[in-house]
Amino acid sequence: MKDSITMKRKTSRVLCTLLLALPLLAHAQSSAINNAIRQYNDGNYAEAAFGFYDVAAFDPVIENRLKAEYYLAQSLQKMGLLRTAAFFYQAVMSQGPNHPYYLKSIEQIVEITEAIEDDLFLPFAVQQEYNAEFANLPPETLYKINYLVALTEFRRENPAEALSFLNAVPKESSYYAKALYLRGIIKTFQGREGGEQAIRDYEEILSLEDTPKLKYWELDNTKELAKIALARTHYTLGNYAESKRWYERVARYSTYWDVALFENGWASFMAGDVGTAMGSLHSLAAPQFSGSFQPEALILKGTVYFTACLYDETKKELATFDKRYKPMADVVSQILEKHQGAAEFPFYLSLVATPEAQPEKLPIPVRNFLLDNQRLKSLIAYLNLIDDEIRRVKDVSIWKGSSLQKEALTQLEAQRENNVKVTGRFIRDRLQKSVVDAISNFDGQAEILRFETSKAEKEMLESGIDPETRLAGQTLLRPRIPGDQWEYWSFDGEWWVDELGYYKYTLKTACAEQGAGGGE
Repeated sequence: MKDSITMKRKTSRVLCTLLLALPLLAHAQSSAINNAIRQYNDGNYAEAAFGFYDVAAFDPVIENRLKAEYYLAQSLQKMGLLRTAAFFYQAVMSQGPNHPYYLKSIEQIVEITEAIEDDLFLPFAVQQEYNAEFANLPPETLYKINYLVALTEFRRENPAEALSFLNAVPKESSYYAKALYLRGIIKTFQGREGGEQAIRDYEEILSLEDTPKLKYWELDNTKELAKIALARTHYTLGNYAESKRWYERVARYSTYWDVALFENGWASFMAGDVGTAMGSLHSLAAPQFSGSFQPEALILKGTVYFTACLYDETKKELATFDKRYKPMADVVSQILEKHQGAAEFPFYLSLVATPEAQPEKLPIPVRNFLLDNQRLKSLIAYLNLIDDEIRRVKDVSIWKGSSLQKEALTQLEAQRENNVKVTGRFIRDRLQKSVVDAISNFDGQAEILRFETSKAEKEMLESGIDPETRLAGQTLLRPRIPGDQWEYWSFDGEWWVDELGYYKYTLKTACAEQGAGGGE
């Protein structure tokens, strides 16, 4: 009985102590948020973040905690720790519309998404949160979110859902050009009618111009992509001359110029312009494109020679394909077979490190092919951003050993691990589909061409045709000159940068009743 009374007395004293301390604690926490605000207003963002973090964790006044959660993220954003800031904005967003800074946090997430050029991770987070409350966001923020959600749905293979969000991005949005482009891509998979609608979308992109009041996001780049898309769509619809015209309008030396040069080879060939087709391939053989991955170029050259009955040249191109690309496929196949499973994703990321740092060597053209991919460039840039923020968070002296530093590093390292998985998977899949499977597909085309060449040679021999005599009787004319402002220079074995893309071929032909074409 005595022990129980004593215990009650002790408990009473503790309760009294707490009751007396609460006003003092509330006053201390009120001072804490005021101090954090003062540091923020003075531009001392590291100190402000440290203070807001403590207020968010310990302040008994809920209004203070909610305010501190938002301004913690704001402080980090002001420090340039954008991905770290996004983690804390996401923490606010995850609490739902009742949080007083819910919509403001979503606005900042969208702003950070633009700043770090993240079209994957943060857009997915926003897509998961999308709800009716988003209608209360500023219109432009909502339009951007509609585009980002559409992009996420497109990658999840939900084209109808993606289109519904794209149609909610109006012309007065800075993301309108990007929305038109993505809408066109989706439409091209919807038959001829969809392709024709896509053409209208791409042409509208090219008609857009920035104004003092409205700057379209990445308009110049989107216009170049629209030209490529127009060329591809016209090619798919069988409009080969129009396809060729659009490929030739892609800006020289731009990001997509080498793609346009190669694909214009096929468009020109299908349009009957063999000279331009071979000229495009000749440009791609220049030293400026050395180390590039172009297996299909040899198939196209072999096909052009085959149609001119130049069978020795056809076999030479096919032999070059076998010698150059089949060993590459073997090397990559061995790597893929050896490194399977999710645990190997970090290994695949290491394959695009500097050559001396690679654990296993990829053929140089394959590595260049990977690194030329815009999606992979974005993923690697994102990883570099995370690594930079990890270093910077560790270097903030006032945060050393603090809960803020530990939580920030935990979040960053988790994001880094996720990024490595995504990037490693992307590299592995690209090696399989765009290298091994692609070379296998082209090898199948080469075998068909090789068979047809052998068959045609036999038929030519049986018919008594002497290809050498036929070729000797033809005059090899120079290519046609488009106009008086053009000059003709014969290729002397040396490539000049300003000549790339302007080469034209004329070919003799060993086919019956055909003379040399494409010249004058």
